[in-house]
Amino acid sequence: MKKASLLILNYNGIDIIKKCLSTIMQLPDIQNETHEVIFIDNASDDDSVQYVEDNYPSVKILNMPENKFIFALNDGILVAKNDIVVFLNNDIYVKNDFITPLLKHFDDSSVFAVSSRVINVSRMADQGTRTRGVFSNGLIYYEPLAHVDKATNCFFAVGGQAAFSKSKLIEIGMLDKLFYPMYHEDIDLSYRAWKRGWTIKYEPNSVVYHLGGVTSKKVFTKFQYESMVEKNKFLLVLKNITDRDMYMKTVFLLPFRLIQALLKGNFAQIAGFFKMILQIPELVRSRKNAKVLAKLTDKQVFEIVGNIK
Repeated sequence: MKKASLLILNYNGIDIIKKCLSTIMQLPDIQNETHEVIFIDNASDDDSVQYVEDNYPSVKILNMPENKFIFALNDGILVAKNDIVVFLNNDIYVKNDFITPLLKHFDDSSVFAVSSRVINVSRMADQGTRTRGVFSNGLIYYEPLAHVDKATNCFFAVGGQAAFSKSKLIEIGMLDKLFYPMYHEDIDLSYRAWKRGWTIKYEPNSVVYHLGGVTSKKVFTKFQYESMVEKNKFLLVLKNITDRDMYMKTVFLLPFRLIQALLKGNFAQIAGFFKMILQIPELVRSRKNAKVLAKLTDKQVFEIVGNIK
């Protein structure tokens, strides 16, 4: 039986980790220590760590010296002892075993990651983690697809509710800090995996319930959040697209996007654009690394991810 290391990312989550941990720790394969649980704390100043220490002594605690946001998962990957790592936000909970359905897919050596079915708690509806990928008007987009009862391919593995091959994560460089502090880093990771020739799956029998946006709302204003999304939207495509025609289309349309944002008063997009400009040296390095690892072309990738049904 394959074994997993569950990486639970936390920042000041004392109000939500109780339900998260109580539902995970009652799973039989967690209780018998088939799988390990690693609690990654991003320098919280609440009682999160103390709560875990007092109530779950079997949980390994990884204390970050500062808030690394989602990129603290890279530290967790390196200390995980098992072949499969499962990324989990602290604002999730489960009702039944969600781990076992994920693990069977890793019998296929081409599988990089498997994404769970995620139910948004506020709407009690599918969050749309089964996706297809689209390149349109010079940008990379994802389109949520309806839930189906059988496993299918999936464009990207959601960063807070998916399982990954540890060895493959390390091979392609894990989460890229180019996208610090967060957003689109999971799409970037997945796109690099597809270009490497690996696959990503959606597993409908692995169900996770998600509160959504709890941690980010504690740290960022709406404007900061929106500008981060815009910055990383640009970085995602400029880093990964190497097809000449597709790349030139992206570059050609960038000034028009800026003009449109100015006319509409979309100051978050303008801020995101200029933050992206400041990261160009870092972008060049990341782009070079991604290009070296790629085995498929962009068009080959979108032929696959664009036709997921």
